[in-house]
Amino acid sequence: MNVNIFPSSQTNTPPTNNDGSYAPVMIYFTGQLSIPVVHNKGIRPIVSISNSIGEKIEGQIFYNNLNNFTVSFNNPQSGSITYT
Repeated sequence: MNVNIFPSSQTNTPPTNNDGSYAPVMIYFTGQLSIPVVHNKGIRPIVSISNSIGEKIEGQIFYNNLNNFTVSFNNPQSGSITYT
């Protein structure tokens, strides 16, 4: 699976802003049908999906629990997932 997560972190703690709110996280993916995401926020984050040229695309978002979700597509897609 070709998936890159930015900002990268050496811990499982979600990145935060100076005010303690969660910072947006962007995950890049290439040719994927399904992307599992572990965020460890204890919430169902707001999720946005874009293709490789930055256009918003639709995907199925399944919240497995309050600490992870999975994005799925009917056909392989490349692009990014942003969540806060």
